[in-house]
Amino acid sequence: MVAVRLLGRVGSDAAAWHERELAARGVRPLLVVDRQAPTGTVICLVDEGAAAERTFLSDSGASLRLEPGDWSDVLLEGVARLHLSGYLLFAGPSRAFVAVALKTARARGVPVSLDPASAGFLGRLGTDRFLSLVEGVDVLLPSSAEACLLTGCPMPRTRRRG
Repeated sequence: MVAVRLLGRVGSDAAAWHERELAARGVRPLLVVDRQAPTGTVICLVDEGAAAERTFLSDSGASLRLEPGDWSDVLLEGVARLHLSGYLLFAGPSRAFVAVALKTARARGVPVSLDPASAGFLGRLGTDRFLSLVEGVDVLLPSSAEACLLTGCPMPRTRRRG
C-alpha cells in the first residue's frame, strides 16, 4: 500500500472530523488548524448527461491561508511525488506556499504534479502569469476547458447522442 500524506489548513470548526476521516481512509493528515477562518468547502454539481459536465462551487475558507510557515522540508522525506492543488494559486499566502514547496521539491528531485483547479480562475489570472507560477511542475493535469485556455485552442464541440 502506498503511504499518502495530506498537508492542509482547516478551520477549528471541523479539524477533528477531517483528521479522523482522512486517517480512516489511510491518509496521514498533517493539518494546520486555523482559528480565524472556517474549513474550505467545495460542492460539485455533475450533469448526468452524456458529457457529465461538472461545476464546482467553492468557498476556500482556511485552505487559501496555507502559507510558507506551514511548510517544512521534512514533509518531502520518503515522498515519491508532491501534488499541489491549483486552488493554492488563488491567494498571496498560499501562492507563496506553492513557490516554497515547488522550490524544495525541485532541489530534492521530487517530481511535482498540479491541477489548475478552475478555468474561470485561469481566465482572470491570465495564462502567462499562471504558467510562470507553475514553472518547474513536471505534470500539469488540466480539465479540457483549462487545457484550451492554456494552449489557446478552441473548446472541442461535443456530439450529443440522439
